[in-house]
Amino acid sequence: MATNSDNFDLTGWKMNIPVDHNGGTSGRAKTVVDLTGYEEDFFYDADDGAMVFRASVDGARTGNARYARTELREKDGSESAAWRLDEGGTLTATLRVDEVPKYNDGTDGRIVIGQLRGTVDELVRLYWNDGRIYFMSEHSGPDDKVLTYVPTTDSGEEPHVELGETFSYKIEARDETLTIVIYANGKVYESVTEIQSHWHHEDLNFKAGLYLGLNDSQGSGTGQVSFYGLDYSHTIGEGLDGLVGLDDGSGDNTDEETDGETDGDEGDPDTPPDTPIDPDIPVDDGEVPEVTAEQIGTGGSDKLYGTASNDLLSGLDGHDKLYGREGDDILKGGEGKDRLYGEAGDDYLFGGEDRDKIYGGEGEDHLYGGGDTDKIYGGEGDDYIEGGDGKDQLRGEDGEDTIFGGEGDDKLYGGDDNDFLSGDGGEDRIDAGAGDDVVLGGDGEDDLRGRQGNDTLYGGNDDDRLMGYENDDVLYGGEGSDLLYGNDGADRFAYTALSESTAHASGRDMIADFDQGEGDKIDLSAIDANSNLSGHQDFDFIGQAAFSKTEGELRYGMMSGYQVVEVDVDGDGAADFSIEVKGSMALSDDDFIL
Repeated sequence: MATNSDNFDLTGWKMNIPVDHNGGTSGRAKTVVDLTGYEEDFFYDADDGAMVFRASVDGARTGNARYARTELREKDGSESAAWRLDEGGTLTATLRVDEVPKYNDGTDGRIVIGQLRGTVDELVRLYWNDGRIYFMSEHSGPDDKVLTYVPTTDSGEEPHVELGETFSYKIEARDETLTIVIYANGKVYESVTEIQSHWHHEDLNFKAGLYLGLNDSQGSGTGQVSFYGLDYSHTIGEGLDGLVGLDDGSGDNTDEETDGETDGDEGDPDTPPDTPIDPDIPVDDGEVPEVTAEQIGTGGSDKLYGTASNDLLSGLDGHDKLYGREGDDILKGGEGKDRLYGEAGDDYLFGGEDRDKIYGGEGEDHLYGGGDTDKIYGGEGDDYIEGGDGKDQLRGEDGEDTIFGGEGDDKLYGGDDNDFLSGDGGEDRIDAGAGDDVVLGGDGEDDLRGRQGNDTLYGGNDDDRLMGYENDDVLYGGEGSDLLYGNDGADRFAYTALSESTAHASGRDMIADFDQGEGDKIDLSAIDANSNLSGHQDFDFIGQAAFSKTEGELRYGMMSGYQVVEVDVDGDGAADFSIEVKGSMALSDDDFIL
């Protein structure tokens, strides 16, 4: 039988439970430090894979607490974690409130579903209360009080989630900023507040699960919540895996920073890197190893261990765990929610059907998710990863990795070194990480982020957002109405066809941060400037002058807060292509590659 540790990574958590060391409720609540394989009536794996937390109002309590809880607490070893705001942290979860106890007057009680706690007090206590979702924060505001905050939409709507409805949350605290986001009913509700000075000297840790808001003197009954996703991290841009079936909701207002060192040379700001228009698509040219030993599982949940030889491990049905050990192994999960560990050697891992977790380990591994929503981690070495169907989360980690998302709305993370990442179908989010990476969005409205290194980003079809971040990047928006950010470095915004941005305001691309001082360029050299002549012609920059009905003219017009760059290729005096460039700077022919 599966337990919660089979479906969730609980290695970074310990848990307070509503029973004492004697199994009763009269003593102090017990803490479980190792949750591997742990299951009780108040903490178990549901048939649909949810992690269920239950607690009754007469349960045992921790310390001076007034109420019972079945609640995870972030740990470091066996102790509670202790991090500071200059490190920062992000906690995400997807859950459903199934049941709450009732007060003596018959009204529903409130529960806490997530916390960010200091040594004594809470920076965040996130409540579900009769459908309302809000949080309380101690030492808050200029008067150092306990204040209540309600996340809202841009139009001021507040979240309301009924019992049995699934929703998600994000708690992020970093430096002076606290961000709480609720994802419910297809809407995003957000609260952004300033963290007061008291908290900058506090050791912090996350908590998640179920903490009741009443005891047996105030009411009766049991609370229950079911978690479908849970994740945290102290690295910027990570800790988002708890948002099951969602983007992280960052939207166009997100301007994340990177915390790593830049890779590569600074480069000459006047000479952006030369990058081919069509990227070379890597192929899967590996050779499946010849195996010398074989182990076959059963219809149940098996644990299979390889040897020092080249092994074939096949889990068949059930929730299996397969460990390749040494040698070049083949691991096949089959049906069920499997975990595959390649470990040493150049391994081939196949998740099969259902939601799998696949870890390549050392060596140059080939990792395939298959059907459903998978999580794949390349580990060390130059790995080849395919997500397959479903909303996959794929991480290359160390080495020069090749990652294909496949179908579904995937999240791809390159990690270190020079990686190739392709979202393929679906609305994908791709974070290339360090190194000189090549990123392809493919079909769907994608979010592409280069991060460190000299990266090349291709939006592909549909309306995409491309962000280069550090160093000298090349951004190809492709088809659709794209939003382009070069960020730091001498970046090149490149176009290869008139169809990649329309002549109309409703469909054209926007370059959101064109920086002449950094050496940014708009590259139109691949477009033929004169459709009435054979061969390839270059554009003639005419500044802000009107078109003169001459083929090949390039002009721009200054608007309020932005420029519109236009070209006329057929000489009819009307624009055939346009780009919006945010800012009020004057443009010259030095800003273009023609």
